[in-house]
Amino acid sequence: MEKFDKLIYHMILLFIIGGFFGFIFETLGEFFKTGKFVSRQGLWFSLFKPIYGTCLILLTLLLYKLKDKNIFIIFIAGIIIGSVFEYVSSIFQEYVFHTKSWDYSKMSANLDGRINLLYSIIWGILSLFWIKLGIPIYQKLFNFVYGNLYTKVFCIVILAFLVYDIAFTCIITKRYSERKRGIPATTNLDKYLDKQYKNSVFEKKFPNMKVKT
Repeated sequence: MEKFDKLIYHMILLFIIGGFFGFIFETLGEFFKTGKFVSRQGLWFSLFKPIYGTCLILLTLLLYKLKDKNIFIIFIAGIIIGSVFEYVSSIFQEYVFHTKSWDYSKMSANLDGRINLLYSIIWGILSLFWIKLGIPIYQKLFNFVYGNLYTKVFCIVILAFLVYDIAFTCIITKRYSERKRGIPATTNLDKYLDKQYKNSVFEKKFPNMKVKT
């Protein structure tokens, strides 16, 4: 039971770290590219980017045993894991919500516009830094806070909030996509969302998301 509790704590904390890092990373990347601060959050109520939070969990689970291996092995493994995850995530988003949050089709060395060589290399670099430098710091932090009552309460509250935020974001994104594709409201919830969260409101929150018609 304690082992299961630790796993849950790890997953919550890793998701928070990865999700917030993703928001900072993409926001700064957009600023250096355009000179403007553009919203790059991935959830409606919070700044976390779920793809980074989930990928950090995956990278930690799959690469932790390689922490003492040659840096080239970790780098290549990070490229493969990050690229496959990004590709699958793009397919999932497009299939479920008919939307895209990124499109690399105008960049060289891309695969179906879902991944490209540059960002695959970035996944490898980030993986290397995390495994070699990030995890030792994270482990010390985790050992310091694990078992603390405040940490338990914090994790429970954060987990509840994330479940709500992710569910709400999925619902509102699905309805936005339906509106853009000309699908009329059929339920009271659809009508409420159409009234309270118009396209202009949604697009201000997620300016890079495009609907695939």
